[in-house]
This record gives sequence, structure tokens and C-alpha cells, in this order.
Amino acid sequence: MPESKTKPEITRSKKEGIIRVPDNIRQVEKEGMEGSELVYVYKEQLVPDDGHILTDINYWKPSVLKELNKAVQVYLYTKYDQGTQVSFQAIDTRQNVSQEVRTILNGLFTWIASVMQYYYTKKNEIVNAEDYNSVTWDFTTFDATDPQISLQDYMG
Repeated sequence: MPESKTKPEITRSKKEGIIRVPDNIRQVEKEGMEGSELVYVYKEQLVPDDGHILTDINYWKPSVLKELNKAVQVYLYTKYDQGTQVSFQAIDTRQNVSQEVRTILNGLFTWIASVMQYYYTKKNEIVNAEDYNSVTWDFTTFDATDPQISLQDYMG
């Protein structure tokens, strides 16, 4: 992740023909040679320069929303891809499934719903923010509550 001592801004590189759009900007404390200091860490999107106005925030919001959407998909699908989620739902609908298994699956469904609730909260923050760059997200905060169940354990 790039980092900067000052808050990153949207910049145009005419030489490269791109616009650099920072998003998910966070301030973190970093240990340096002169002690600790606050720096900005962020992701950066490289967008082809088609001549649009850099300061038009409404132009850039959709690209940040796409980045957030990509982040939630990568996070969820690396843990429980769509096929696995559908398979768990199918298991849950069987009549002969024990209450213990239903309880475990319900924990997973609740966990997925909490991740999605966080996603929609962040999405609304971006849509409604005057400074969308101030909106940050970190899906790994859900790692601690991930039920970590395996489809293999419930097939059959």
C-alpha cells in the first residue's frame, strides 16, 4: 500500500495518461528513525485520463464504490465462495438435518449477514460523504468471528 505524510489527493499524470485516485485512506502510526509519526496509507486506482475534471467528486464516487464491492467479494468468496454458500443453504433446507447442524449453519449465515451489513454501511457512507476519501473499510475485522466451517464436514 502506498503511504504519504500528507493526505493523498487525486492527481493527473499527463506523461502516463492516467489519473491516480486514492481511496480507503487511513492514518496509521509508523515507527521511523525519529520516533513514531502519523502517515496516511491508502489504495490507489489508476484510471485512464479521458480529460474529465479532477475535482468532480461525483465522477469518482462510482470507482470507489466498485473498489468497496470488489473488496467485500474478495473477502467473502475466499472464505465461502458462492457455490459453498448455496450448498450450505441447501443442506439447511433438508428435513433430516439435526438442530445442531442448523444452529452451526445459522451462525455462518448470521456472520455473512454481518459482513454485508458492514459493506452497506460503508457504501452509504461513501454515497453520502462530501469527502469520500475519508471513508475507510477493513473486512479483516470479521476474521475473529468467522465460524470457519467446512462444507466437507456437512456433506452426506
